[in-house]
Amino acid sequence: MALRLMRDLSGTTHYHAGILELEIMLQQRTTVKMMVPKVLGILEAIDRI
Repeated sequence: MALRLMRDLSGTTHYHAGILELEIMLQQRTTVKMMVPKVLGILEAIDRI
């Protein structure tokens, strides 16, 4: 995502879309924090199989 954002900096409209994307990501940061342990738990369960 970061690479795409940097590439998009060449175009203003893409730049603004990237900013919006970042803002949405920041707003979702709390939900992501809650999801990470679940994902790690799933990965550990898969490793055990």
